[in-house]
Amino acid sequence: MSAASLCKTTCAQPAGNGGSEAMPNNGGSEATFAARVLPWLPPKESVVRLARVSRATLGAVRAAFEVVARPGEDLRPLLLERVPDFGTLRVPIQGAVLSGAIKEPFRRSVRVAPVRGRRRREAECPPPAVQLRRGSLYGLVEFRSARLCLDGLCFKAEPPEADRESSKAAKAAQQAVLDPGQPRLSQFFRLSVEGILVCRDCSFAAELTLTPPLCVDSRPQASIIERCRWSCSPGQGLLICGERPGQGCGEEHPEGMAEAITASGLTALRSFAGELEGAANSVVVPNGLRFCVVRNCQTQDVRHHALFLRWDVFVLIEGCEFHGKVLIEEGPLVELRKNPHLVLHGDQIDPEFIGTLREGCLEAAPSVQRPRRPGRAGSKPRAAAQSGRRSKSRGSVEISWAPAGGVARRPG
Repeated sequence: MSAASLCKTTCAQPAGNGGSEAMPNNGGSEATFAARVLPWLPPKESVVRLARVSRATLGAVRAAFEVVARPGEDLRPLLLERVPDFGTLRVPIQGAVLSGAIKEPFRRSVRVAPVRGRRRREAECPPPAVQLRRGSLYGLVEFRSARLCLDGLCFKAEPPEADRESSKAAKAAQQAVLDPGQPRLSQFFRLSVEGILVCRDCSFAAELTLTPPLCVDSRPQASIIERCRWSCSPGQGLLICGERPGQGCGEEHPEGMAEAITASGLTALRSFAGELEGAANSVVVPNGLRFCVVRNCQTQDVRHHALFLRWDVFVLIEGCEFHGKVLIEEGPLVELRKNPHLVLHGDQIDPEFIGTLREGCLEAAPSVQRPRRPGRAGSKPRAAAQSGRRSKSRGSVEISWAPAGGVARRPG
């Protein structure tokens, strides 16, 4: 028996109705056992759900996997040292800062999310800001991990007023890179993610570059970006790129096999996006593809490209409003679904368009008519007979209208 199943079996005992309930009188011992067994669990196979447990046990689980930052604290030391693999870093409502670094990526699979709001006022507050500390070289923050989750945060550069409070060493390092004869360049936030990214309800005054991984294992996943917004970005907006052609070890497939792989990849991409029409049948996911789903996102006031797709990626874009330049190269295979505002090559795409974009050519999806359910034998004649009876009765009987206080009567 594994450690996870042992923890689940010990912390929850079966109830009479077939469910599982927590032990009523052993909250302290249950929490103590959970606190002792959690460090022995593999990070990726840690406890997901313990049925119904006590608050003490829940506190022990959070203490093992969650780290809460202080207001204004730098998140880099926490992500490098304190947050465990597949753990959660909580950002306070007052916000925090994040220092950029070159060739020092974060290699842990983490989730960065706001602190849980206990009061209604905290729930109604704007998302906490994660600000790039002034003086960070090139403003680059890299994540190279199996999975990264960003939930309800605002990423932007630190305001100029805080530049006076930055350390002299950071200023000297930045001035050493820049030419003394040129004016100081405005710094902006650059996020680079290599791995599975799940980003929801975030706002960016920054540039986000995503490189999805290749699907090579038995449990493939897709990166998902939902309900995010880009505004006032001095650089790029959202960049989704794969591997430069000629650098990978991918094999060239025959034309027929390439078409089959493309069709299977689109089917798998739709299943990742939540389409369950083919759930009864197994979905075959080809190896060597990079999947990403972008849904209900908005971009405004982005200096360069609001959306930039390049190289070997499979992307589904649904319900998005990209106000700005959109560049999709010939390499990506993109499926478009009802995007309110999307301009390609100077022409705005119909908001109701559903189809694919491949090698610069748009192809509308064929309209699929759902087959009708077969009715019982003799149902159509019976329905026709009933309609004939109704029309005959309505034509033979007329009901006259009577004034207020009167009674409707049938003539003759």
